[in-house]
Amino acid sequence: SSSAGAKRTMTTELFSTEQKMLKLVQRLHAKTAAGQVPWEQTATEDVFQASFPNYVVRIFRKPGSSAEPDYLLTIRDAVGKLIESTSDVAINEAISDAKAFTLMKELHDMARRQVFGVDKALDSLLSELE
Repeated sequence: SSSAGAKRTMTTELFSTEQKMLKLVQRLHAKTAAGQVPWEQTATEDVFQASFPNYVVRIFRKPGSSAEPDYLLTIRDAVGKLIESTSDVAINEAISDAKAFTLMKELHDMARRQVFGVDKALDSLLSELE
């Protein structure tokens, strides 16, 4: 029947989107670790964003179903319209060995440290305490 075909296409499309979102998370992680992504604070606490010419990426966490929080990544266009979003849970459900929780937690932590100047503060404190 045609409904089975439609369902299969949707699942493949969803899988493909999650694969691309995982790739995006991986690249953001690598570039952030190299200091090449300009993360900034948003009006909402613990939500960090990086602006690109046509899109804005945001990473944040929210309470999850377990003791650990869920990490979410959103993509918005230049006028703020939500284009796509995903979470570590959604990526891990689509891709078994994605390790999305660890990647997204580390990405969020790196963005946070960059925004708040944690390394600069630590360096300053360490030099004062020598």
